[in-house]
Amino acid sequence: MPTYTYDHAGSSIVDLVRGLIPDRVDVAKTPPAKFSNEEISRIAGINTNDPFLTAACLCEVLATESTPGGISFSVSSGVSVSKGSIPSNYLARARQLRETARSIPCEIITSVAYKISHYGEDLSRYIGDSEDTVGNSDDEVL
Repeated sequence: MPTYTYDHAGSSIVDLVRGLIPDRVDVAKTPPAKFSNEEISRIAGINTNDPFLTAACLCEVLATESTPGGISFSVSSGVSVSKGSIPSNYLARARQLRETARSIPCEIITSVAYKISHYGEDLSRYIGDSEDTVGNSDDEVL
């Protein structure tokens, strides 16, 4: 059975993604939210648990599911709502989230020098190791 939770101050991937979409839980509705906790977690796993990329993917799902036409509302004061604008709004949100994800600095290790002792121990030197911390003997463990 799917679960639906949201804590506005929470730091779980589900809480972060729900806050970014936004996809708040309303227990008076059926279903209580657009996505279940399990759906969010599954998409997060595909996106290395990056909340911005996960929210962007889910916004694209919402845009795909929202078909234009069907709802149209207009008020004489100039307010107008159309279901046709829903997909473009979700796609715009997805673009914002992807741009945010790209702007977050990260460290990428692009090379590793492998060194294995005759006992099968990993004596590899990784980027960032200083020369004096790397053993010169095959038997020395770091």
